[in-house]
Amino acid sequence: MFLGCMTMNKEVIVKINRLMLESMTDDEIRTLIMNASDLELKNAYSEMLDSCMNDVVNRVWYSPWKVVLGSSKEQIGSIGFKGTPINRSVKIGYNIDSPYEGNGYATEDGKGLIEWAFAQQDVLFIEAETAADNAASMRILEKLEFKPNGTREEGLRFIKEKIK
Repeated sequence: MFLGCMTMNKEVIVKINRLMLESMTDDEIRTLIMNASDLELKNAYSEMLDSCMNDVVNRVWYSPWKVVLGSSKEQIGSIGFKGTPINRSVKIGYNIDSPYEGNGYATEDGKGLIEWAFAQQDVLFIEAETAADNAASMRILEKLEFKPNGTREEGLRFIKEKIK
């Protein structure tokens, strides 16, 4: 259940059941880049930081968001969008750190961020992509009521439409 949203110093915080989602600051993204062991992930975070710095007004659509366990304040993953709305649609991506997988956190953070996105004026659709062999991700998208919608560059494409 989406409990609320607030902004602090241009960062957005979304509170949901067991979690808080916080858009990351530029310094937090720089730390992600430094700590990323995977080159592809390091490049993705670098692109996100560049986009945040080049489009300050819309930075929330480029920034990764921390997934924070409400009880311990520990960061357990990340979630976010892959840019501003285009044709009233945004792309979402998510990751829960392996020690926390299997506890419903990805479904919960996805639900919270989806509700936040649909509360924004320019969003009617949310897209997600996953590898065809990623059964866990497909199950999360199913729980979040995404519908299969073909294939794209990153794999299978799913879409969720805002209920009016």
